[in-house]
Amino acid sequence: MELRYYLPLLLLFVLTITFIYVFFLYAPSANAISFPSTKYTTEITACKSGDSTSCIINSCSGTVRCVNGIWGGGIVSQSCIPGEETNCYTQACSVGHKTCNECGTGYSSCVFDKK
Repeated sequence: MELRYYLPLLLLFVLTITFIYVFFLYAPSANAISFPSTKYTTEITACKSGDSTSCIINSCSGTVRCVNGIWGGGIVSQSCIPGEETNCYTQACSVGHKTCNECGTGYSSCVFDKK
């Protein structure tokens, strides 16, 4: 058989070996890899089903409820969509706008439109 027949296979083999060598030569060692700290503190207390208490979720005040003796996930009761703007009315006339706060729990003071 001719050498031209085996040349593509030989080239593929050389490239594969070169790739593996370079990968292991420049790959970081396990000592060089840093992992994020996992220092978390949680206080687990027993609860009675139906109990609720206040909590903070992403800097917003919320409520967490007890279900089957286990505290569930916290909920922020939203009354609007954060960042949403709505009109302010005085005697059925729109006089400005107000913006929903970042937690979605209420609106800012009315910003009066200039006429």
